[in-house]
Amino acid sequence: MSREWSLRCSSQFRLWDDLADRPYDRVHHAERVLVRHAGTDTPFLALLVALSLPIAGLLLAFDDGPWRVAAYGGLALALATIYAVTRGDGARAGRNRLVLLKYPAFVLLPLAHPGAPRALVLAAVAYAAVSLYDRLTAEPKVSSPARAKSVAPHAGMFERVACYACGSGDTRPLVTAEEDLTGKPGRFTFVTCANCGLAYQSPRLKIEHIGAYYDDEYIAHRKKSDFGPLTPLYEWTMDKHDRDKAAIVRRFVSLGPQSEVMDVGCAAGTFLAKMRNLTGARTTGVDFKDLSAAPWMKDVDFRLGLFYEQAFGAKRFDLITMWHFLEHDYDPPRTLATARELLGAEGRLVIEVPRFDSVTWKLYRERWPGLQAPQHTVLFDRDALQSMVHAAGLEIVEYLPYGAFPAYFYVFAGAAFKILKGRGLDLDRAILPYFLGQLLLLPVLAFERRLNLAMQTVVCRRAVVRPL
Repeated sequence: MSREWSLRCSSQFRLWDDLADRPYDRVHHAERVLVRHAGTDTPFLALLVALSLPIAGLLLAFDDGPWRVAAYGGLALALATIYAVTRGDGARAGRNRLVLLKYPAFVLLPLAHPGAPRALVLAAVAYAAVSLYDRLTAEPKVSSPARAKSVAPHAGMFERVACYACGSGDTRPLVTAEEDLTGKPGRFTFVTCANCGLAYQSPRLKIEHIGAYYDDEYIAHRKKSDFGPLTPLYEWTMDKHDRDKAAIVRRFVSLGPQSEVMDVGCAAGTFLAKMRNLTGARTTGVDFKDLSAAPWMKDVDFRLGLFYEQAFGAKRFDLITMWHFLEHDYDPPRTLATARELLGAEGRLVIEVPRFDSVTWKLYRERWPGLQAPQHTVLFDRDALQSMVHAAGLEIVEYLPYGAFPAYFYVFAGAAFKILKGRGLDLDRAILPYFLGQLLLLPVLAFERRLNLAMQTVVCRRAVVRPL
């Protein structure tokens, strides 16, 4: 009987939905519309009534449980009301959220005990999954003039590069990626060094052209912070990111008002503001995009430009951090060597990057968020990261198979990129499914530090040069 119920519910509710969405789908999703007679569409409510009456009679004839018949009738009435009272595009978004309740109904109605925890969990998973798909595949909206006007980069904007680690020019193709996060056009090639195995982007955009990909659509530079009822949760999540960074730092270095802290790739300066509030340390930020007007940059010694071109004189730092900076760098060995020279005698360098040899890379491949083409120039697995750090004259104090950045973002974004196939992730639409998915995966995420999902961190100091 459960199988029969599943078939009845699925076929009927799907048919109703198809009939109601027919005019919209003809314009926006022609592939969903079956070929029917030409002429005027039959009014939806008339079809609904015509379908519901015989189905209700069939249910009663089969002597199904009264609660099932009542639930079916109630859902049919709710759908009819929703379709009848909503008109135009403005009401469609809210209506769609309600209409999606038919999917958990497919789970609940066939079960003998709808109050059982198993049934409720399955219904919640069904609703979360279809909500994610519905929101991510909805008709895209252009959120900025920059995205609307963007064109794919031409060949003259690229340059081939030798391996950052060993200098070899002998490579093997690895993967071709797109700008999945914002949907800007272009295809970008990653290769593997045939000599040492380092994975990196080649050809890459010349440095004078990469700035266009760090506009206000870039996730670290987004100015939007109003997400309606979810705003407090969003703000707590963003602050937790900086709290987790601070927790890593405090394990390895003690800071106070006389300490010097520098964040390379500081963006809007939220981490520096957190460290200043927690320790009173003096703060310096470096970035090639000028976000010095951000409120968190108050009292920050901000340096605009490339890190290894900055002049610090005799100044030395107790802490230098690179939170997801090194994979963007155009000369990582030079950056690491510069950081070594700027570290104080007891100073620490903290580097967090995506981990190339991770579960999410194997799962998503060309849609792995860690590719983030064309901004990411280098893909570090554990061995490549440690090798490059050692070559710069740095000693690893500790390797952490996790980071402050939530690995769940890569789990979620990779799934979204697989669905969207280069059309860009609308963060406004994705934020609710993001938090729902995180809630559902909490039992797994509790073991994030042991699962090699996406991130890695190294804590370094100046290598001690011992005389021969």
